[in-house]
Amino acid sequence: MNVLVQNCKIYNDASCDISADGQLLAAFIPSSQRGFPDEGILAVYSLAPHNLGEMLYTKRFGPNAISVSLSPMGRYVMVGLASRRILLHPSTEHMVAQVFRLQQAHGGETSMRDQRCHAHKELGKTPVQTSNDQQAALLEALDY
Repeated sequence: MNVLVQNCKIYNDASCDISADGQLLAAFIPSSQRGFPDEGILAVYSLAPHNLGEMLYTKRFGPNAISVSLSPMGRYVMVGLASRRILLHPSTEHMVAQVFRLQQAHGGETSMRDQRCHAHKELGKTPVQTSNDQQAALLEALDY
């Protein structure tokens, strides 16, 4: 048995993901910064035999990042965001997720490039209500 991630933040069953080809593991890990207990990092690890457990990609997030999904081809990652505010008037501009392209292994904060994803009529739900099938469909579309 190999332990790849010793400390991680699990909010629900969508808080970690393994790529379709079994080569990548995405999980939220605690930040090492003191004084910000809710801040976390999305880390993507290798599951390939030659570099098993190696952290390849990282991105800092605040406390709102709660779910993660890797695209079928392993080129993108979607991060679902919880809403911490009360919305009196639902808006199509309320951000429910962020999509990042995995572009440079070992690049720290620059290893993932932001591809903004705002709520719209097809995804008009909060991340907790957005199904894994909907996230997978969006990520699959990005890979093509």
